Amino acid sequence: MTSAAMNAALGALVSALARQYAVDSIGFVCVDPGPTDTGRYVALRDSVSAQASVDGAGADDLITGRIPTGRISTPEEIAIAITAVLSPRLAQLTGTRIVVDGAATWVR
Repeated sequence: MTSAAMNAALGALVSALARQYAVDSIGFVCVDPGPTDTGRYVALRDSVSAQASVDGAGADDLITGRIPTGRISTPEEIAIAITAVLSPRLAQLTGTRIVVDGAATWVR
């Protein structure tokens, strides 16, 4: 629940800041990654493993099973999204979230 509330607040903040500073050609975009192959993922996997009483591979299967693409993101994929957002060719892209999670956000 905490992360859902934080993400909603962050989205509202990005939108409000974008409207306020658009006249100054300052953009705001939130890049919202899902599970990504980093140290934070290791902590997530360990938590899922403990909660579900499975080993690391079992936790990986549970996590990736909720991601329609069937895998977690790589740090490079997140970096590519951030690089694209920073491009001056996308100057009109502001006040929004870019979700990089293999469509997992919409899985219930």
